[in-house]
Amino acid sequence: MVSAREVKPGMLPLPLVLVLIWIGGLPLFRLLPIHLGGVPGLTPERVAFAAALLAWAVEALRSRRRLLAPGAIELALGIYLAAFAASWLATWPAKDAATLKQDADFLLACAIMPAAAFVVARNMPWTPTRITAALWVLVAGVGTLLAAWGLTQSLYDWGFLLPPALKEMHPDRAQGPFDNAVPYGVTLSLLLPLALVLLARTPRRAARLALAVLLLGLLQGIVASKTRSVWLALPVALALTAGSASWRRIVVGALVALLAAQVLLVPQLGFDRWGLWERLTQTRQLDDRVALAATSATMIRARPLWGFGVGVLTFHREKAPYYSGWGRVPAEDAVYPNNPHNDVLNVLVMLGIPGLVVWLAVVVAAWRLLATRRRSADARTAELAAGVQAMGLVLLINGQFHSVLHMSFALVLLWFCIGMLAAAPLSAAPQAVPAPALVAGGAAVRGTR
Repeated sequence: MVSAREVKPGMLPLPLVLVLIWIGGLPLFRLLPIHLGGVPGLTPERVAFAAALLAWAVEALRSRRRLLAPGAIELALGIYLAAFAASWLATWPAKDAATLKQDADFLLACAIMPAAAFVVARNMPWTPTRITAALWVLVAGVGTLLAAWGLTQSLYDWGFLLPPALKEMHPDRAQGPFDNAVPYGVTLSLLLPLALVLLARTPRRAARLALAVLLLGLLQGIVASKTRSVWLALPVALALTAGSASWRRIVVGALVALLAAQVLLVPQLGFDRWGLWERLTQTRQLDDRVALAATSATMIRARPLWGFGVGVLTFHREKAPYYSGWGRVPAEDAVYPNNPHNDVLNVLVMLGIPGLVVWLAVVVAAWRLLATRRRSADARTAELAAGVQAMGLVLLINGQFHSVLHMSFALVLLWFCIGMLAAAPLSAAPQAVPAPALVAGGAAVRGTR
């Protein structure tokens, strides 16, 4: 990593600015159904991605900065991407042009972009100031927009600022600008641990107050998304970040208590205008998951080694001969969903057992890196690692009930943060993290900025 003495800590380089524009804009770019210059495929999302990569590459060449030597994560990611691409290429003869285009979009958005976000962040000349600035852009900028959007939908109109096609999937749930409520709820639950990281880094009272308000807004958006897997995953992930600091345990405890109260207690008191209790007690989706798991298991037994090939709709296209039920759940419950709603099963269906082994290698390598950085002598590195570990746990838990592999922004955000940590240590000497003055009489902290 480039040391802090080799860069100007108060400046954000153009490549980092463009990377943040690209990542921060991902939730919105897909709502802009335009092709720049009238060129098919030249969407704002892809233009922003290309501009960020180009600026980063030019800067690296100009400064003659070499890529850092690849580690375990790079090796696992490279093998996984190679297997992903090779499996997709092998399916070409059986697909029409429209399907191939859908698959190419999926490969770019959900495989190439997350890997690129990691590589760029891994080789960026970071300083503590730059990391804090990047977190403010992603958490305060994107998080405030998404929280306000979802709250407006829940209080005014569930379809607020959404094109008609996106209003049909979850017509009574907050979904922000996303295709449905699930990636919205998952995204907010990723931003919430990062907001806690910023809270620990921020000495100014006004900024801490703004972050406290944002935490409440993110939590309300999560409740309004009515995504039960997020309601389950978030408390577990937040418990991972609680640590030994008393202020953090108090904040985490308050957030978990507010979530539980709104989902479990308030509806029982007769205040349930969003239908939270009905959503909490629905069982139809659980039956769907059972039938999907049984059908997926039948497909995996049929092709255990290489699967059915990578594709955004592989499961949907190939599942008909393998419909299966289990117990009281009929096979017909697997007809509607277009993917197994489980990342492990999805990987097995597409890539078989070897693909699952490689996917697990990526997960393990990333988790080991985060665990190592969490033990860092640099307090800021350890603080960020705890937050990113929580993000990873949110995705792993939600991935058992939904297809996180299809959530581009969530994957890009996580891998960008992992890349920042892979470039640690962030400073030459251990540095204390100022505790926010939310407890102990509200004493102000004038610590490191």
